[in-house]
Amino acid sequence: MGAGAESVCLRLRGFRRAGAGPKHPDVRLAAVSGAGERNGALAPGAETTGLAGLLTARQRQRLDRLALASRYVVEGSLAGRHRSAARGASTEFADHRAYIPGDDPKRLDWKVLARSERYFVRRYQDETNLRVYLALDRSASMGYGSGPRTKFAYALQLAAAIGYVALQSRDAVGFFAFADRLDTAIGPRNTFAHLDYGLRALQQLPPTATTALAPALHRIAER
Repeated sequence: MGAGAESVCLRLRGFRRAGAGPKHPDVRLAAVSGAGERNGALAPGAETTGLAGLLTARQRQRLDRLALASRYVVEGSLAGRHRSAARGASTEFADHRAYIPGDDPKRLDWKVLARSERYFVRRYQDETNLRVYLALDRSASMGYGSGPRTKFAYALQLAAAIGYVALQSRDAVGFFAFADRLDTAIGPRNTFAHLDYGLRALQQLPPTATTALAPALHRIAER
């Protein structure tokens, strides 16, 4: 990472019915490369570009059960699912959200449970959002595969899934693409239209050149 930058580990946290670190949440990186590809395929004849082309309605429904969880206290500009460094007046009640494993049971709203038979926690303004950057390897090796299901296609689908889960947590999503150098950067926003735009832009990039992962991540951390 660049000077003064700290790496932050994100994990996917699943939930059923019913998160002191760096001050700049835009240092969060989810590196999407061929090494992390997963099996999966879209239905024949389905839309092939953007969010709808990368994730089926059923896949998006299954992703609704997941959330991104940060190990560290963060500072952001919107209410979200991650603990903020802010305290004091910022602990005023904001709204409710569905309970997920790991939440403090003391924050369960028992009145809502009695009315709806669903678990909700009271959310305060000390919960904030992250800026999640998806860094996509588009080197020539990512073009390997059978037909349209190349490593690059799998990486795009994984990027779409992570981006979708991030937006469900009200996190902002940005994009980077690199091969032998960082050559694409799209700033973060927390809208599905922006996620769709970023994914379509990445789909237009052909796999090329060799991989230079470390320099690319240094450049990303310095931005």
